[in-house]
Amino acid sequence: MSNLFKNGYVILNNFIDSDEVDKYWLHCKKLGNHINAKFDNQTVKAKSFYADTIIEELAVKLQPTIEKLIGKELYPTVTYWRLYKKGSILEPHKDRPTCEISITLHIGREDKSSWDLFIKDNEDKTITIKQNAGDALIYLGCKNLHWRKKFEGNDYAQVFLHYVLKHGDYAAYKYDFRGKMNCVIN
Repeated sequence: MSNLFKNGYVILNNFIDSDEVDKYWLHCKKLGNHINAKFDNQTVKAKSFYADTIIEELAVKLQPTIEKLIGKELYPTVTYWRLYKKGSILEPHKDRPTCEISITLHIGREDKSSWDLFIKDNEDKTITIKQNAGDALIYLGCKNLHWRKKFEGNDYAQVFLHYVLKHGDYAAYKYDFRGKMNCVIN
């Protein structure tokens, strides 16, 4: 059994390489300042995109690696990214059922400021996660409480890749009820 199911999370340093980090950072930075970027209800002062084609492709591409890491087959569901701004706060929350297996991947920041991520593990102990660009955290999104305190730096980009267990209670949520992912490599 994977440490994911034992602890509720797994830290993956250097999950994607620096060339990929640069690609996604520039993409999110550009679109995050675009008129179509939306503020969402989960955090203030952050622009976000749901089902961005480039991020959907990343979710599909990384799926076999994640399945191998956790020892379970998955369906992709939701992809999302945010460009957090100074003053952003992510309140403590658990995710919806489409986020049974979640990955939060740090892809860049404007300055050297750090922004800790907090998660309650399966024993209700608070774990502090520090991420560099390219680092990921796999966690049980709808089971484990997670949050961030007020961000004091400038732009900070985070990609979210969500999955459900192929043979689990939430399998019907595959593709977030869209029929397929919003990308070429389904």
